[in-house]
Amino acid sequence: MTAKTPISRVETPPDRPWTEEMLRESATQFQLLFENNPHPMWITDLETLRFLAVNDAAIQHYGYSGEEFLAMTLKDISPPEDIPALLESISRPTHGVDRAGTRKHLTKDGTLLEVELTSHTVSFAGRRAALALAHDITERRRAERSLKESEEHYRAVVENVADAIVITVDTTLVFANKAFLALHGLEDMSQALGSSLEQLIVPGDAPLVKERMLARQRGDPGVSVYEYRIRRTDGDVRTVQASSVAITHKGESAVLAVLRDITERKHAEAALRRAHEELERGVQERTVE
Repeated sequence: MTAKTPISRVETPPDRPWTEEMLRESATQFQLLFENNPHPMWITDLETLRFLAVNDAAIQHYGYSGEEFLAMTLKDISPPEDIPALLESISRPTHGVDRAGTRKHLTKDGTLLEVELTSHTVSFAGRRAALALAHDITERRRAERSLKESEEHYRAVVENVADAIVITVDTTLVFANKAFLALHGLEDMSQALGSSLEQLIVPGDAPLVKERMLARQRGDPGVSVYEYRIRRTDGDVRTVQASSVAITHKGESAVLAVLRDITERKHAEAALRRAHEELERGVQERTVE
C-alpha cells in the first residue's frame, strides 16, 4: 500500500441517483483535487486513527514517506499533551464540516507545527473515516506572538517614561499615557481621550500648535520641536516642549507627540537673564560715575 491509494472508495450517499459514469468522473476529480492540493490532506480510520491515504503535500510537509504515513496513526504526529484533545474531538457527534480547530503536529524531524485542521466524516472502503485538510499557521502564529510581545514592550515603555506621550488625529486625542494625565492635572483617561488637544492649551498658543500638528499629520516637514503653554485643571500654567512625528494609528494619519515640562527651566533661564541685565546695568552705572 502506498500514499497513492485510489480515493475512488470514498462513497457517496446512497440516496443520490448517480450513474456509474458520474461516480467514476466524480472520483477522478476528487482524486486530482486530493493529490494536487497544496495543503496536506489525508484520510484516517476513525476507529484506529490509522492513515488510509495521504497526499504529496502531507509527505513533503511532514517529512514522512507515503509508506511510513500508512503505517502510522494520528497519535504519531501529535505531541503527547495534545492526544487527549485529539481523542475527544474524534469522539464528538459530527455534522457537516465535522471538526475544525487548531492542532499541534510533529514532523519527522521533531519540528512542532501549529495547524488549522478541518475534517469531514466519509466512508472509505466500508469504514467510517475522516477526510482532513491541514493549513500550517506556524509562521503566522509566531509573527502574532512577536507582534504581541513588541506591543507589550512598547506599551511598557510608553506607560513608564517620565515624558508625556499623546497621539492625535486631527488634534483629537486618541491615546495618552499616564505622564500626560499627570502633566495636565487629569485624573482619568476618559477626561483626555476623545477631547481636543486645543482645550488644554493656553488660548493664545492654540492656533499655532494646531497648525503645526496638522502640518505634521499631512507629512509636511515643518517645525518638529517647539514650545507652548498649557493650562492644568488646577489653573496652573506650564510650558512644555513638544517634539512630534507623523504616524498611522488604526489606519488613519496621526501625530505622536512627546511633551516635556520645561517650566522650571524657563524660570531659571528668565532669572539668569534678569541677573545678567542687572549686572550690565550696574556696570553701566559705575562707568557713568
